[in-house]
Amino acid sequence: MGEDKHLNSIKFVLISLVVYGHVNQYNLLNSDLVFFVFSYFSTFAMPLFIVISGFLSKKLNWKKYKRTALSLFLTYFVFQTIYYSPAIGDALFGLNM
Repeated sequence: MGEDKHLNSIKFVLISLVVYGHVNQYNLLNSDLVFFVFSYFSTFAMPLFIVISGFLSKKLNWKKYKRTALSLFLTYFVFQTIYYSPAIGDALFGLNM
């Protein structure tokens, strides 16, 4: 069973986001919107890259682990949204919490 080309493409995009963030780390502070968008994407870029790399290294059957992976992703997304809710409120509504 060979590696899925779509997963390798996703890995490339995710690692590119991480590299872009490290290279332009100080330029992101110029705009609040750019900083907010990149901060949000950086919360899942590296963890998702690690999950996909682990999936490819173990040669797991996606059908067997689909429910567990989806529940982990949903849990992660919900708690990251709660964690970033003050930043989201500040960026969207100008609220200082």
